[in-house]
Amino acid sequence: MTQVFLTRHGETKYNHRGVEMGQLDIPLSDHGREQARDLATRFQHATIDAIFTSPLQRSRETAKILAEPHGMAVTSGERLKERSCGDMEGEKTERIEKMLVENDRNWSDWEPDGGETRAQAVARARPVLEDICNSNPDSRVVVVAHSGINKGLLASLICEDASFGHRVKQGLTCINELEYQADGTWRVHTMNDTAHL
Repeated sequence: MTQVFLTRHGETKYNHRGVEMGQLDIPLSDHGREQARDLATRFQHATIDAIFTSPLQRSRETAKILAEPHGMAVTSGERLKERSCGDMEGEKTERIEKMLVENDRNWSDWEPDGGETRAQAVARARPVLEDICNSNPDSRVVVVAHSGINKGLLASLICEDASFGHRVKQGLTCINELEYQADGTWRVHTMNDTAHL
């Protein structure tokens, strides 16, 4: 059994301003670094065997801050990147939400020009998550990713359908505690835990 702590990065200036980032490579804000330090404090006495992250700055920086007390290296994986929002990256989230309502769509089934549906993003990210578990049996690993990817992964793990991801909440630096069994099945113990903030 592999225990997985699937987390989200800390705040960026785009989060604060309500701007959709997608795969734009935006660093943490000062407040986001504080959140990452709070997350690190939460894990400082925990046994962690490996830390994996999206290569985007906001996740990578969060992972490095979390890893510091353990003196650990961080491994980044390209397929853990946030869902691509294509031409809509850099737009106000409020504007996108209005457009989705007007077109009777939701965040999960929306396929932005040049971007991905939630299912397409999960199709690249879930195999990576399972590879991590299969390569680290009987371990405790942390995976630092993004709201869009995490929502899709959680929906996929719970009901094998990423299209329910828009019904999942993921706060900044939240922790989702998962368990991966040797037979390839998943259990979700906790979701969106932000008690450290």
